[in-house]
Amino acid sequence: MTSIQTDKLPDCNFSLIQDKNLFCYGTDALLLAKFCLSPVNRIHDNDITVDLCTGNGIIPILLAAKTKSKIYGIELQKESFDLAEKNVELNNLQNQITIYNGDICEIEKFIPKNSATIVTANPPYMKSSNSGIKENKNNALNIARHEIKCKLTDVIKAASALLNSTGTFFMIHRPERLSEIFSELKKYSLEPKRMQLIYPSINKSPTMVLIESKKNAKPGLINLPPYIMYP
Repeated sequence: MTSIQTDKLPDCNFSLIQDKNLFCYGTDALLLAKFCLSPVNRIHDNDITVDLCTGNGIIPILLAAKTKSKIYGIELQKESFDLAEKNVELNNLQNQITIYNGDICEIEKFIPKNSATIVTANPPYMKSSNSGIKENKNNALNIARHEIKCKLTDVIKAASALLNSTGTFFMIHRPERLSEIFSELKKYSLEPKRMQLIYPSINKSPTMVLIESKKNAKPGLINLPPYIMYP
């Protein structure tokens, strides 16, 4: 049985080729794209957007459905990069989206420093010491889920390097790492401005958090109403 499937993306006319042996998109990608495109944030057509840890290209394609912004994605794993390129071609987005195969720790080899107005990231959530890495023998999935090839600090450092002096960074991550996230953001001159906790249901603890940060901004964090996935 083939591991390749093509899925229709919600709320747009685009589709996505996925490989079940690689990391397939989940609710977190949809939530991040929606957060970036909310009326308060709204990506403008003249923005330059960069998606870190782009995987199969899900975030750039979701953003391209709602904006004419030039979008770049960078993905370390060659198999996922190849899939992202196929997805760009599938949806005829070659003039809007460019995908690079490379390490975010060397981001300036691909995209000039201080050139982006928007950076997005749905990075690996779990530290490499997490027990799940031993249980899963699929190395591609381990790299996508665990901080094996890039750590939280690498993602935030890359975002700060890419952004212009007033650029915006959108990220989705785990609530239990909020203290570390805020510390790293401030370390690289990114001020948390808005956050939203994501709950699977009203009786459960939050499992994800959306964070918007602005470069060189003054302190002042707005905690948005919680998002309940299944009220």
